Amino acid sequence: MILLLLACGLDQIAPPDRPTGPSDDTGCGVDWGWEISDSTGSCTACIAGEYFRFTGSATNTCGEEEFFKTSNSCLIDSVVVKERIGGSTVFQVTGECIPDDQTWALDPDQTISEELVAPQPLNAGEYILEINFGDSDASIAGAPFSVQ
Repeated sequence: MILLLLACGLDQIAPPDRPTGPSDDTGCGVDWGWEISDSTGSCTACIAGEYFRFTGSATNTCGEEEFFKTSNSCLIDSVVVKERIGGSTVFQVTGECIPDDQTWALDPDQTISEELVAPQPLNAGEYILEINFGDSDASIAGAPFSVQ
């Protein structure tokens, strides 16, 4: 399992526009990325009262085609938003997936992404995003973010 966290006192990773963390020791594989967007674009300090868009991505960092399998037709299994203090889940959202195994093929340097929209606006506060991918490794990408 890969867990990626950003800034704000937790393990720091690259900005959301750059994938991170090769999945094997050869320096290539599938990198799992994330992004949060509000009406102004990508954010980690987002606008309160808006319905955010959460984007998960998979990027092939190898010079040859890479494959992975998910347990359903979606790249993202679920998006979970938790309160940063206390860790209580604020909401969890899933896509409209068909429960059937899906094999994904990524050409070298190819990125695929999928977006889910928050089911409710968030009040001002500190939160943690977890994008759960449905791959066999149960990969997770995420970050702390704030709403102001």
